[in-house]
Amino acid sequence: MTRSGDLYTLEASPMMFGALGTLDQRLVSHPGFSLFYPGLNRTELRTFARLQGADGSLPHFNGNAHTALGSAGVEYGTTGWPDLACSFLIQCYRDWRETGDTAFLEEMRPAMERAASWLIAADRDGDGIPEGGSSWDIEHYPGCFIATATVWMATLRILQDLAVRFGETADATRYGTRLALASATVESMWTGSCYLKCSDPVSGTRSDDVFVGQLAGEWIVRQLGLDPVLPEARVRTALDTLYRLNGNRDRYRLMPIQVRPDGSLPDRKYAWHAWPQYSMVFVDCLALHLGLYEEAMGSIAGFDRVVRETNRTPWATTLWHDARTGQPDFECFTGRDWYMNTPATWWVLSALSGFTPDEPESSLSLGPVIPSGRSRVRYPLVSPRFWGTVELEKTADRLAVVLRVEKVFGTRSVPLRSVRWRAPIAEARMRGETIALEARGAGTVLHLASTISLGPGESLALDLRPG
Repeated sequence: MTRSGDLYTLEASPMMFGALGTLDQRLVSHPGFSLFYPGLNRTELRTFARLQGADGSLPHFNGNAHTALGSAGVEYGTTGWPDLACSFLIQCYRDWRETGDTAFLEEMRPAMERAASWLIAADRDGDGIPEGGSSWDIEHYPGCFIATATVWMATLRILQDLAVRFGETADATRYGTRLALASATVESMWTGSCYLKCSDPVSGTRSDDVFVGQLAGEWIVRQLGLDPVLPEARVRTALDTLYRLNGNRDRYRLMPIQVRPDGSLPDRKYAWHAWPQYSMVFVDCLALHLGLYEEAMGSIAGFDRVVRETNRTPWATTLWHDARTGQPDFECFTGRDWYMNTPATWWVLSALSGFTPDEPESSLSLGPVIPSGRSRVRYPLVSPRFWGTVELEKTADRLAVVLRVEKVFGTRSVPLRSVRWRAPIAEARMRGETIALEARGAGTVLHLASTISLGPGESLALDLRPG
């Protein structure tokens, strides 16, 4: 942080040679700042908005610790990758959802709209997906790259939601049309067990390697409490494939970025690389959202063992690991650096509780995961506005839920007028009174009869019957 109070996140120390900001890595790393220091987090987003290209693209870096602060004119600083613009849009939207700060959102809206227009224009082959490189930057692919595709679909869902909330009907329709086109392209890449890694409609080339980031966009929308962008049956099947092949513990300590359909490493540069922070978020956290506790936590525990026992660096992880051994790996470096996406572990807590706030709507999402063999769980809730807990007790046909607020920041209480449960609910009651239900996406919205306010030490009890 500078004397003026501006954040410049060092991507890694000593690796990455002073790179700052790293907008792609911020996609998984930013909760370390956004949950606890939202004002500080916004300073870095403002810098990226200021450095936005005239065409609407977003830079890779916002400076270099050795040469310049607040400049994209550094080595590898401007790349033209579509997922950088998506990352910026997603983070600005999440700040608004978590804090309710409409003033900051309005400040960012012009940059967000320019980024959206640039992303739409970057679709040069008409398949609904912007072309270009990506954060997975060892190789770049022509046509549709599945990780970019699903993150773009999540971005479109966000843009559509913003347009609906602000009464911008024409934009909501336009983004919905783009989402339908992108969805059709991604559906055409379904193999029966997962999505193709990439497919080029111009040349007809394609790759059936099993790519670990193929469901990234689905995690993003589910974590935000938005409607899914991929069919749930497809997502469950793809997760099963990823755990069976990339997550094969007889073969790999950590999930390789991609494997062949038989689970072996492909013939590619750095074929052995694993990015475990990414697989933890885009695979394991998504699996938790779908109730796959044993698979997800088994994978996360494997990463934890690598960090604590293999590498003996419990407070720091690098990005690049050898999937076969778990050791840090990059040809010119011995590993064990302090990498910026270590705070990605905060997403695990969100996935376990199903919690995400929607402050503009005085709402929140919930849906705690219950491990098999247990009937009761209690998880902490962390947001910029309040801290609390959610407790769930499961009986034969009912769910008893208690939401408790422990601390409130900035105001005296937390207003609440609806709860979005991440699974179907057939009946809901509060204090014996029936709560109106609305099926939405993969879950159910519980509309309270009137807005309630929860101060420190106060709780809300819900009696639910699963659908």
